[in-house]
Amino acid sequence: MNYKDYYKIVDINNNASAKEIIKAYRKLLAKCHPNKNPDDKTAEEKFKAIKEAGEVLSHKEKREKYDSLRSHWEAYQNTGDDWLDYPNRANESQRSRRYSQDDDSYFLGKVLQMAIFFFKVRLFLK
Repeated sequence: MNYKDYYKIVDINNNASAKEIIKAYRKLLAKCHPNKNPDDKTAEEKFKAIKEAGEVLSHKEKREKYDSLRSHWEAYQNTGDDWLDYPNRANESQRSRRYSQDDDSYFLGKVLQMAIFFFKVRLFLK
């Protein structure tokens, strides 16, 4: 995955205000809109990139996350990880741990869950 400089795509400074971002975003969207350029594939791709950049930069939390990633992007790129695949890896590891009963931590976790359950039942019956 290649780094996309959203500030460069929308043609604004990285310390621009929210109003400046929205103004530049709307201006570029109108300029590259597919209805105005029906046969131009590059305008359509540019429109999609501008829309993606605007969605991130106009939302406060998303912009903060983007800015923090942006400052560490070079280090991140050198890791070779695909951050989009993390949810799949987490699900796979949970699935494999769920059925690997040879692992002591799995067994101890189940024993602890049962102990807590019986403790709650005992308190309830008193």
